[in-house]
Amino acid sequence: MLTEHTARLAELAPDALPDDQEFPVAAVWDLSVQYADTLPPAGLAHPLLALLSVLSPDGIPTTLTSTEAARAYLGRNATDADPASETAKDRKRVEERQVIQTLSVLHRLSLIDRTPDAIRVHALVQHTTRDALSDKQQSDVALAAADALLDIWPERLNHDVLTVLVANVNALCASAPPRNGDLHAVFSRAGHALGESGKVAAAHDYFTRLHTIAHDLLGPDHPDTLATRNNLALSRGQAGDLQGTARATDELLTDYLRVLGPDHPDTLTTRENLAYWQGQAGDPRGAVDVLTELLTDRLRLLGPGHPRTLVTRNNLAYWQGQAGDPQGAIDVLTELLTDHLRILGPDHPDTLTTRENIARCKGQAGDPRGAVDVLTELLTDCLRLLGPDHPHTLITRNNLARWHGETGDARSAVGAFAELLTDHLRILGPDHPDTLTTRNNLAHWRGEAGDAQGAADAFAELLTDRLRVLGPDHPHTLTTRNHLARWRRELGELQEEI
Repeated sequence: MLTEHTARLAELAPDALPDDQEFPVAAVWDLSVQYADTLPPAGLAHPLLALLSVLSPDGIPTTLTSTEAARAYLGRNATDADPASETAKDRKRVEERQVIQTLSVLHRLSLIDRTPDAIRVHALVQHTTRDALSDKQQSDVALAAADALLDIWPERLNHDVLTVLVANVNALCASAPPRNGDLHAVFSRAGHALGESGKVAAAHDYFTRLHTIAHDLLGPDHPDTLATRNNLALSRGQAGDLQGTARATDELLTDYLRVLGPDHPDTLTTRENLAYWQGQAGDPRGAVDVLTELLTDRLRLLGPGHPRTLVTRNNLAYWQGQAGDPQGAIDVLTELLTDHLRILGPDHPDTLTTRENIARCKGQAGDPRGAVDVLTELLTDCLRLLGPDHPHTLITRNNLARWHGETGDARSAVGAFAELLTDHLRILGPDHPDTLTTRNNLAHWRGEAGDAQGAADAFAELLTDRLRVLGPDHPHTLTTRNHLARWRRELGELQEEI
């Protein structure tokens, strides 16, 4: 693989080494790879190095090389594979132990650096290895690397794992994005993971680059390009530009209508998203209008019992409550809960969400005790069905703490939010949006419980972190500044407030 392209590496490395070694760097590496392919298990060094060449030079998770996707690629491309086999996928069955043996060979020959958790390959070796690949080979190896990354993507990410995985996805984008007619799912997964972890600016930058790649590779009207525009709009909203996100989603809807038509599922979903961002941008009545029309089309296309129809009914009730009619929203949600119980059953996540929304509307309608009663029962079911660390369980605990406070029991709210913060820090990390929100809520109720100094201090610390994580113009940052001013005013620090 490398022999035909030694000249490219020679252009980047000296023809002779300063310590009078006999062979130039390019020739040494070329001979090393050829030799590695002769060592047992023979034939895997070339394809394994190719797989590693399209990923991050700063660290590739060792587990990636043992995935089914990686081993299938190695079997198809092993240099000692049987050319007489009927299909490429049947040429060679590669076992995990053979991959580990090959990594050891590459490490002994200094072609890679290997630890139990990570593999590092010098960028120059990666560059030369990629140069040796044809366009089809680059496409094949990129697709295998993307599949392998998706295989090792965990359900929940901590900061360190997220950093490593996103670095590898970025390297794949830069070196050899898969060219099989669409955009691989791992690329959107990485961007969403950034946003969900609270790295909203990084998510927006990521989706901006990804949209450029999708536009250039697939064209402006390809479904994956349009989906990337939707993700870019989402990241824009997460970064705080709510009005801009609503406009971008409206423009996207125009293109979906032109390209896919009014009844395509992606068009309908975009209308749902438009309603959400209109509401978030301060126009709940506009959201109600969009969802009312959308519900008519959902009923026509899908029927009353379809899950997407039920979701639209739920969202319509939510924005109806936000638009100033919480009692009307309760009535709608109560009917919806009856249908959820009949169609989906009592333990379905959407049924639990509807109960959560009923509690919120009860509180907004002036019945915080009723909200507490609903949420207390709901929390019992969330713990039974989902466990204590599930996001829905944590959200329910947050809402229950809030409405306990609204009943006048501020001290109970403080205790509940303090416990929730401990769990958020353990499960989500310090910069996650939900962790920051919990700190906000804890500071608020500390003040309401009579600890104005504690509230002011907590909001000051929170402001520092929100400025770092979200930037100075994000709505949550501005809200925190407002809360800080309030509690400083309570303390008589008028100059600080000004």
